Amino acid sequence: MRRRDVLRAIAARVPAPDGADAVRVAVDGVDGSGKSVFADQLAGVLREQARPVVRASVDDFHHPRVQRYRRGRSSPSGFWLDSFDYDRLRHDLLDPLGPAGSRRYRTAVHPEYGATKAGLIRLTACLAGLPSTHGVRAACVVPDWIGLDRAHEQLAAMPAAERSAISPLIPPEDVVDAVLDLVRDDTRSGSVVELWGGERPHFVPSTQRRVR
Repeated sequence: MRRRDVLRAIAARVPAPDGADAVRVAVDGVDGSGKSVFADQLAGVLREQARPVVRASVDDFHHPRVQRYRRGRSSPSGFWLDSFDYDRLRHDLLDPLGPAGSRRYRTAVHPEYGATKAGLIRLTACLAGLPSTHGVRAACVVPDWIGLDRAHEQLAAMPAAERSAISPLIPPEDVVDAVLDLVRDDTRSGSVVELWGGERPHFVPSTQRRVR
């Protein structure tokens, strides 16, 4: 069965709303499994059926960096307990779209950051097939806080408690090396390289597959 047929079959199982109520559909899965691509494509199929869709992601409800990493950048407890602002997710998105909700919703708590990062990553995934069609490769590097002069000044101005929660700044030369590695490796079109201070680069291969 083609992917498009699968998406149509799943879309057919999304129930119609009862009166003015909205139908909330969640997509879950491990990191890198293709949740965002699947959700985007399912939303597209539903829109083709003239069904209104609000496409949102929990990634746009991250806590600020200081709160996310207060237990340490690699803390399992911190990842589980501090990554997302679930109160804002419920208040700004889920409750307004729930039964008897106001329908006055927001899809991001930090819209500028979330939209920029998500847009870059999804655009890169969508361009993964360019080598075969146009002879062009597309990939991107997504760094955390880069150790430029301004970053060092901002870090120095923070209270000690906040500084201790921040992962090490990324040396600018590490960003350059990551970009050059992508340029040299012609097998990584569509890949995203995540850079976190004090850690090795993490390559996220594209999960994008063309919908027919």
